[in-house]
Amino acid sequence: MVSIPDWGKFARSIESPTKIANVESRLERIRQEKFYKEAEERGYLVTLSKSMLRENCIKNPKSETLRSIQMVRLVGVHLRDIGCIYTCKRLRICILHSNYINKFDALIACPELVKLDLHSNQISILPGVEFWENLSELRILHLHNNLIGRLEHLQSLAACQQLDALTLYDTPVSLKRAYRHHVVNSIWSLRALDKHVVSDEEIIEDATFGGMFSAISPHFYIDLMPPSRK
Repeated sequence: MVSIPDWGKFARSIESPTKIANVESRLERIRQEKFYKEAEERGYLVTLSKSMLRENCIKNPKSETLRSIQMVRLVGVHLRDIGCIYTCKRLRICILHSNYINKFDALIACPELVKLDLHSNQISILPGVEFWENLSELRILHLHNNLIGRLEHLQSLAACQQLDALTLYDTPVSLKRAYRHHVVNSIWSLRALDKHVVSDEEIIEDATFGGMFSAISPHFYIDLMPPSRK
């Protein structure tokens, strides 16, 4: 005999705002997973294939293998899965913005990466410390306009010891109080965050220099996304 749920008891059990928010969050994740699964089944979202890599890359002229690919640019092509990018062992520049990517762990196989552009995707959680340690040459990382919402998720980036420039604007985490202070004091190598060079005022506790040397001063503005030739 199938028991009928006591909906009144269930409703009372989630009366608190926190529990309601958690339930709503779980339901939203289920809806999103269903949506993406149906989109993939209907061919609206694509998985990165070796033929796509060959058509949208720059190779070492001395070699024709996928291993020799040095740059990949796949923008706005409805990418969901980048699995086979692990074949590009010599990849230096990877531009995959404006897609539907939510995981990019496969890039751990590309230790020579210098620039990684993943802005305007569906990323909410970043890979762990081991991933960033392996990308020891990475200097520029674009993650703005994604779904990253927790400061704790950024801590693993500290393992990326050559990282000079990072963008995280237009993400939920960028709205957090003391967001810049937390990020620049977690990633010691960082020289520019979002649209401003990191100032000493942001690094030194309780420092106040004022004027042109103050945090996010117009004098420290920098465009980390300049237009470039194709």
